[in-house]
Amino acid sequence: MLKRFSTMFRPLDCVLVILLLVAASYTYNIKYEADVIDRRINGIYKEIRLEKEKIDLLEADWALLNNVARLENLVKRYKEQLQLQPLEAEQIISLNQLPPKKQSHMPALDDLDSVAVDQLTTGSVNNSTVGNTVPLVQFDGSDVVESDFSNENGGN
Repeated sequence: MLKRFSTMFRPLDCVLVILLLVAASYTYNIKYEADVIDRRINGIYKEIRLEKEKIDLLEADWALLNNVARLENLVKRYKEQLQLQPLEAEQIISLNQLPPKKQSHMPALDDLDSVAVDQLTTGSVNNSTVGNTVPLVQFDGSDVVESDFSNENGGN
């Protein structure tokens, strides 16, 4: 009987058992990675659902704030403080009637290569090479109009 057991357990059987263990390990690893991805996807769906709820709440709030009756009451209540007046038709103009945009004193992006380096030196720059350069563009901010910034920053 002992002889029969030793002949049953051949080297090919050992290789097959090892392959079975490797395949089981690989399958478990794939299942674990799929579970991690599934949890990540569920978290993203939850975040999307929360953002949609926030959007719905903000839209409802926006509708409430822009309610015509509410705005009329606010205008009546604060009429003396705000000194609001109805819009006249002459106040509305077309784009052609707007004044031309002022020319910028800053160099164009294409011309930036021709602008010399300023006098600022750091520890990584050799002082002998920097001392010979002169800035081509100097900006002191004196010719800046406040409305120029408000137009560039979205009207704020």
